[in-house]
Amino acid sequence: MGDIEEKKGNSDEIYEYIRQAIISFEFCPGQQLRENELADCFGVSRTPVRAALQKLASDGLIYIKPKSGNFVTKINIQNIYNTIYIRNSVDRSIFEDMIQVLKEIDFQKLSINLAKQKIILSKKDQSLQSKLEFMFYDDSFHRDLYAVAGKEEIWDIVMKNQYDYIRQRMFLNRYNLTHMGESVKQHDQIFAMLKERNLEKLILCNREHLYTGVSEAYDFVKMAPDYFE
Repeated sequence: MGDIEEKKGNSDEIYEYIRQAIISFEFCPGQQLRENELADCFGVSRTPVRAALQKLASDGLIYIKPKSGNFVTKINIQNIYNTIYIRNSVDRSIFEDMIQVLKEIDFQKLSINLAKQKIILSKKDQSLQSKLEFMFYDDSFHRDLYAVAGKEEIWDIVMKNQYDYIRQRMFLNRYNLTHMGESVKQHDQIFAMLKERNLEKLILCNREHLYTGVSEAYDFVKMAPDYFE
């Protein structure tokens, strides 16, 4: 387990730590997770570790191979396409609902979010924490649009356990130095179309934004072919 600091906790805390480690590629696709090593790391028995791993398996983040062990799942490209297809379809309905009801306070909130994205970008910090922070504001930008339409709970439904999509985005944020900058530019375009209340162009900008990551991912699969399936 290398650089992992010793942690203590119950099964929920262990679950959350391992989940975050998988999303951030501290635990890489295909990597074996040994119960005894994790138990030593967290200073607990194997029982809470096993419970955490079973929950991660139900999320699709690991698979349990009888008599062999627990392994981090690879990133499934088709699952990413399916998530984006759903997002693109639902986003269109969300935009139709919210574009005419946007208020100045909504634009201010989105503008602050964009400013924070740009601050992170300007620091040129390649640390994991910086990448995670950027993803937080990236998600918040889109979630806020759903909230304007009164459909914030729909965002939670659409994005629940979409870990292949989440890991693909994190992969690009970590290993493609231009990806976050391109995302910010596309967010700016979406914001501009919102200001103009131009629904047709907004839908097109958003579609381009969603599908750019997939085309980039195919290029970067060559960097880590063992991570994808």
